[in-house]
Amino acid sequence: MSKQIVVTILAVAFVCFLIAIFTFSVVTPPQPPENNYGLWEFILIDGFWHTNWQEGPNLYDIAFKYHPADVDDIKITGYQPSEEFSARKEVYITFALDASPEEMKHLAVASADLNFNLYQVLNKNVINACITNVTGCEGRPVMGCEEGKSVIKVLQADEPAITITTPECVTLQGPGEELGKAVSRLLYAWYGIIE
Repeated sequence: MSKQIVVTILAVAFVCFLIAIFTFSVVTPPQPPENNYGLWEFILIDGFWHTNWQEGPNLYDIAFKYHPADVDDIKITGYQPSEEFSARKEVYITFALDASPEEMKHLAVASADLNFNLYQVLNKNVINACITNVTGCEGRPVMGCEEGKSVIKVLQADEPAITITTPECVTLQGPGEELGKAVSRLLYAWYGIIE
C-alpha cells in the first residue's frame, strides 16, 4: 500500500472521528446537576431545586430556592401546627409594609414563594394581610396570631428561624435573603421532606 493511501485513510478516519465527537456533544445536552436528600431526588434547573411530590393521584413538580441540605439546620420551635391549621382552606400571610425598600424586596420574594406553594400545591386560599395598620394596608386585614385563623407571619430578623407561637400561628424570620431559607425549611417540613 502506498504512503499516500495510508495518509488519506488516516485523514478520513480522523475527520470522521471529529464529526462523531461533535455530533454526539451537540445531540446530547448536558444534564442538570442532581443532588439527592434521603429518598428524595432533586435536580437544579435555572437556579431552583426541583423534586416531585405526590398527594393522592396528583403529582407535583415543586421548585425550591434552597436545597434541603442548605436549610435542615434551621429548627422549628414551639407548638406543632394544629389539625385545624392544616384543615383550613384560608391562610393569612402577614408582613410589615413599613419595612425598608431592601427589606420589602426580601419579604415580597418570601411571601410569593409561600403563596405559590400554599395555593398551587396545598390548595389553600391565601389572603395577604398586614401586621400593623400602616399606609398601603387599606383594604387588607390586619392580623396577629388570632384564634380561629391560620396565620403565617413573615418578618425580617437577625437569624433565620421558624417559631410556631400557637398551634395556629407560624412566624418565619430571617435577615435579607436568609428569610427565604426559613420559607424553604417550613415547606420541606410540610411536604414531609425534612422531619
